[in-house]
Amino acid sequence: DRSKIRSAYIMCGYGNIAQEVAKKLIKANFHIIVIDKLNSRIEKAKKDHNSIGGVAFIKIKNIFKNLLL
Repeated sequence: DRSKIRSAYIMCGYGNIAQEVAKKLIKANFHIIVIDKLNSRIEKAKKDHNSIGGVAFIKIKNIFKNLLL
């Protein structure tokens, strides 16, 4: 149940390196939140980790553009 997650690692982006880091964190029983602007990467994260508790997925459009303003 995601409402019971008190702390988590936030993965900003889900590229090749983040995918490997996520695997290691989950294997070590850490919770993660995956944030990415590309729907394809969110779908990949869901495919990789959806059956595991403690994983949340967020798609954010134009996050990087808004942060630069």
